[in-house]
Amino acid sequence: MIKSLTFLILLNYLFYLCDCGTLPTSQATEQTLITGLLSAYNKIIRPNTTVSVDITAALQQIVAIDEKQQTMTTSLFISQTWVDSRLSWTPSSNGNIDVVMLPVTSLWIPDTMILNSADSSGYLTVSTYSLASVESSGQVYMILPALTVKTRCSFNVQYFPFDKQVCSISLTSWSQGSSRLVYTENSTAVIDISGYTLTVSTYSLASVDSTGQVYMILPALTVKTRCNFNVQYFPFDKQVCSISLTSWSQGSSRLVYTENSTAVIDISGYTEHPLWKLNGTDMVVIRSADRTPFEDTYNDVITIQLYLQRKPLYFIMNGIFACWILNCVTLLSYALPFGSQIGLCMTCFMTYSVYSLNFSNLFPQQSQYLMMITLYFLLSICWTLISMIWFVICNHFISKAEMPKFLYIFAGLLQKKVFLFCFPPPKDDKKKDVIVNNDEIKKSEDKE
Repeated sequence: MIKSLTFLILLNYLFYLCDCGTLPTSQATEQTLITGLLSAYNKIIRPNTTVSVDITAALQQIVAIDEKQQTMTTSLFISQTWVDSRLSWTPSSNGNIDVVMLPVTSLWIPDTMILNSADSSGYLTVSTYSLASVESSGQVYMILPALTVKTRCSFNVQYFPFDKQVCSISLTSWSQGSSRLVYTENSTAVIDISGYTLTVSTYSLASVDSTGQVYMILPALTVKTRCNFNVQYFPFDKQVCSISLTSWSQGSSRLVYTENSTAVIDISGYTEHPLWKLNGTDMVVIRSADRTPFEDTYNDVITIQLYLQRKPLYFIMNGIFACWILNCVTLLSYALPFGSQIGLCMTCFMTYSVYSLNFSNLFPQQSQYLMMITLYFLLSICWTLISMIWFVICNHFISKAEMPKFLYIFAGLLQKKVFLFCFPPPKDDKKKDVIVNNDEIKKSEDKE
């Protein structure tokens, strides 16, 4: 009895070990399919005699435009689609699998480069972690994520600042001619994808517990993301910036992201920024738009939101306070004599001109709307200019000084030469003698 019980326990243990090593049917079928596709695949050989590569580009941001260096820096996604008959299969014979994800390092990819690149190398960088979507028909779909491209552009600034420019990004194959590789534009496909590919260090370790749960931390990531700033109320503005995380090649049917509702974003090791105050953080899951032609319609995006508030002290002391002092000086000029008022206002006006050079470096450069602080500086300059004009007008009407003889002659000559007509100067009435006799006032006759 004991021997039989021991035999049954040993048999169950062996069945348990065998069951742990087997994969589910769907995964085993996909693994067999991928192994069969790549077993005799040579990525050096072109798929066909003439490969047609379909190009789609999605512009994300114009990072910088340098008119002096004649360059333009842009951030964009570039997708390439071609047909590789060696990667085709019959879905009905392979568990109805229509699409598989394969690493681009194992596939033949076109050597596409930027012809008018302003960098040292114009080749499109392909990450070692990038995956390509391969359909059963052999169509390969590859997206190059988050490319920052610097290209040459000829600027015609004859009508600056009302000029219009046309800049181009030229893509071509460096080694394959048109008889081997043909590029076509995709006018119907739209790419609406935003993301950032995380780089995992080869020395990173993951914690795995007995239940199969894997816990991995990516250490010391320096992430540069896009953020739309509304600086209308600068420097008293508040901003909301986000960091969006998603899978680049796996859709929502393959990979689902969820936020940890119990854990709060840890800011215990956060170092305060000298110009920004962190008011709070949040983490939400957003379902993104269509990701055609991937097999999944939607994918989940984890968004980490940072609520920021600008610290205005630096800008108040170096900009607003200096302008307020000049306004007070302009106001005090009304208590000075007429001769000093014009000189003081002129000095304040020139000071505004000098300060405007420093103010332009402090303020954000944008033309979407008029910032309140810019409006304050414009009103201050107009206030000083109006005060100076007022003092000039008052000084003109109050002063009774007679124009010198040489200045009168010079003005008459200038009037003849410049305005092409001359008003004859009025005849100088000779001074009339006033004779007082017996309390009677008589005027002597004019001597001709």
